[in-house]
Amino acid sequence: MQRHADFHLALVNGGDSSWLLRLRSQLFDQSQRYRRLSVSLARAKRNVDKEHRAIMDAALSRDADRAVALMREHLELTTKILLRGIDGSGS
Repeated sequence: MQRHADFHLALVNGGDSSWLLRLRSQLFDQSQRYRRLSVSLARAKRNVDKEHRAIMDAALSRDADRAVALMREHLELTTKILLRGIDGSGS
């Protein structure tokens, strides 16, 4: 989990708004329990390393639109996995 946190911090660490960085840190910390739950629910269904690689490649290429879109998909997939787990459908 530390590598995951480090990756997401590296994406935003160059920002110049200490207020936004602090808010992001709080939100990230508060969502930790949900990320852990999503990992157990999606173990065979998700390749987080591949998702991170795509986000990283877009960021390093300075393709902000693509990086934002990929990050949105990354976060939304976690949400979808959790919601499926809560309703018990498992698919």
